Amino acid sequence: MVGIDKEGYLKNQADWTEEVAARIANREGIDNLTEKHWQIIYYIRDYYNDFNTVPPLHKISEKSGLNALEISRLFPKENIRSAYRVAGLPRLERF
Repeated sequence: MVGIDKEGYLKNQADWTEEVAARIANREGIDNLTEKHWQIIYYIRDYYNDFNTVPPLHKISEKSGLNALEISRLFPKENIRSAYRVAGLPRLERF
């Protein structure tokens, strides 16, 4: 099992796989990751890798074509923080 801290974030980003993402999603109350989930997850991962920071919600909305309410329905537990956890991002103090 990969290391996850008490807040549900991966301790080591290199441990992330789609299987790990599905397990984290399950902990976040998401039973099935859909194509829209994966689109957002991979966008978040790519953005983080490119800019070394998390993408703001409006960027995720622009990229996915979903509004904030639709995104919060996909990631119901703590909304965007839940998406960051499923995407395997480390816990950042700024968000």
